[in-house]
Amino acid sequence: MTSTPQEKRAYENLLCDAVMALSRKGVNDPNVREILAQLNNHPRSWPESDGHIIETRKKLPGLKKKLEKQANISIALLSGKYYGRYRDQPPTNRTEAAQCITNGRAAQGLWILNGRPRNPIWQAWLSMNINNGVGKVSKGLHGIDKALDEGHLDRGEAAELVQDIKSHPTKAVQPVLDLTYVDWGTKELPAPDEPDVLE
Repeated sequence: MTSTPQEKRAYENLLCDAVMALSRKGVNDPNVREILAQLNNHPRSWPESDGHIIETRKKLPGLKKKLEKQANISIALLSGKYYGRYRDQPPTNRTEAAQCITNGRAAQGLWILNGRPRNPIWQAWLSMNINNGVGKVSKGLHGIDKALDEGHLDRGEAAELVQDIKSHPTKAVQPVLDLTYVDWGTKELPAPDEPDVLE
């Protein structure tokens, strides 16, 4: 398809333009085939193994990030199950909606929020990301605790690492940090209701 970084960026920009053109036409859940059809300005039936389909699917997570930043819109990645089962009859709850989203590896299309309030797909997307974030923080805290036990960190270094995490929390991870408040000895972490400073 493309080889140089400039060509890759240009192609990604064209894909983003195609997604936005579809959104302006009211297609706020375009799949890869629709994006490519818009890009090529005509409908076409691509076989599943076509290189354009495969390569464009790989680009969906990057397109999502680029569009969110450039167009200031919120986007979720959609799974094949959404297009096969829920596109014509949208999910009515978060359990069904969770089947419609993916973390990127199996993305088949994009979901543009575009002013749809209280939508189960968007709620499921937020829930998945919150759970991923909380899991990463928990894993990081476990790693700090293990390094402390094995002597790779002293108590002050461990406390500083946790304080670094606490100084940049998202709303999703703050409760985990508050629940994992620990005194590692030489430096005491502030409790959730105390001022956020090391003593």
